[in-house]
Amino acid sequence: MKTSKPFSLSRTLRERLDLKIALAILCLAMLFLLVLGFFNYLKAQQEERAHALAVVREMVAVVEGNAAIAAYLKDIQLADEIVSGLQDSRYVARAAIDIDGGPTIAAGDITQSVEADVVHRLNAPFDAADQVGTLRVYADFAFIGQLATGRGRSVLVGQLALLLLVSGALFWVVRRVVIRPLGRVVGQLKTIEQSGVAHLRGISLKSQDEIGYLARNINSLLEKVHQAYLSEAEHNRQIAQLERKFRLIFEGSHAGIVLVDESDRLALVNPAFEAMVAELLPGAGCLEGRPLSQLFREPERVDDILAVVRDSHTSIFCDLMLAGEQEIWLRGVFSIIESQGGDERGYVEVVFSDISDRALTEKRFEYGATHDQLTGLLNRRGGMERFARQIEQAQAKGSELILCLIDLNDFKPVNDVHGHEAGDLVLQEVAQRLQHALRADDVIVRWGGDEFVVSMLVSGDFAVEAVGRNLLSLFRAPIEIDPQTRVRVGGSVGIASSAHSGYNIQQLIESADEAMYVVKKGDKNSYRVSGAEEQFEP
Repeated sequence: MKTSKPFSLSRTLRERLDLKIALAILCLAMLFLLVLGFFNYLKAQQEERAHALAVVREMVAVVEGNAAIAAYLKDIQLADEIVSGLQDSRYVARAAIDIDGGPTIAAGDITQSVEADVVHRLNAPFDAADQVGTLRVYADFAFIGQLATGRGRSVLVGQLALLLLVSGALFWVVRRVVIRPLGRVVGQLKTIEQSGVAHLRGISLKSQDEIGYLARNINSLLEKVHQAYLSEAEHNRQIAQLERKFRLIFEGSHAGIVLVDESDRLALVNPAFEAMVAELLPGAGCLEGRPLSQLFREPERVDDILAVVRDSHTSIFCDLMLAGEQEIWLRGVFSIIESQGGDERGYVEVVFSDISDRALTEKRFEYGATHDQLTGLLNRRGGMERFARQIEQAQAKGSELILCLIDLNDFKPVNDVHGHEAGDLVLQEVAQRLQHALRADDVIVRWGGDEFVVSMLVSGDFAVEAVGRNLLSLFRAPIEIDPQTRVRVGGSVGIASSAHSGYNIQQLIESADEAMYVVKKGDKNSYRVSGAEEQFEP
């Protein structure tokens, strides 16, 4: 139900342009009327005063002869009749005849201290040069003021009536010529709807004056606004559609998607990534605002990748391990967000996928490709990779690198007599003895068959001989095949040193092989250093 609002003059004046114009005209008219009325009053007063004095002078002129006779004859009664007759006039407050050598005959209440307004000399009737008295007349200015006020009031009322008439006419003209057309314009504006309208209905006004010009310009402006509105609506519709697609991709994706801000902190995280981290890092809590690098075991590497992506504007693929207790690998694609100047400048998008199973498979494959399945030692391929890194370390430190080639003696009879399983046990035992006897950073390789290669960094003049004796000591104890069977195998050891063969792995292997071949042809179960003239026995 529509309720009526209480009347408010101030609100009505704010909402009604015609009332504002009428009030302004009325205020200006009243101000003009007050000023004009004041000047009219002054003018009427002056005119009435002048008129009263003129009437008084005319009356004096009329009684002048009789007053002169009364003064000449000193006729008190006649003089009294004359002044009484003058005083009876509404313009005269007092009249007096001063008889020379006689009394003053007066009528009225004006004090003698006030100067007369009209003073006329009375001459003898028969001798104009002989003065017989003076006629004095005092004007009644109080009455004259009343007449002036009444006249001014009449003029003021007439002007006020005229002013109100003119104001009403102006108000009617303004309302009809200005307010009513503007009202039609405003009324049509209120009925115009932009939302959901393909073609906008404009203002219909046939006037060719300024209001018509205003209506046409409003139509042009409305059309531009309407087109902008339709464009914005279409733009918003596309944004909403893209947002729905983005949410579908972002929230429904099985891949973990994150947005990293300029300070390398997580600004946005999708549910898939939260699930990855929640399972692998219990108690991680809210991820947004947390540095991305803290979630991985190599935080410095993550920070470096983010810096490179921002500097080069290229995408980077890398595999990273989460910082949890489990060995969980994520493959991330780091890409810079190319912004058009918005708030997302400097943001990096990262898409993660869990490759733990693949990484484990690759790790197993890599392990199988570089390690011997029987003994667990490095195979020839893995050994060559480690030899290359060891040579780099030796050159960097200025250390001596020695390489030992070990060939087992009397191994074939073990296979022939006890079978290949016994031979495998012998190879495994030799591998364990080598691992227990050497250091963690020494390289132990099953070179093939019953051959092993050992390399290490040493220092000192007698280090090579000490290594040779240590290796031969590993073959002194028999190897147990089973509780009733023990076998003995020996070892022929050829040793090459970087001091003699240089930091060339192929040359070191060839030199060690030549030295081992010499031992094999000789007494066996001893070692020989490449470049030395004698062979050493344990």
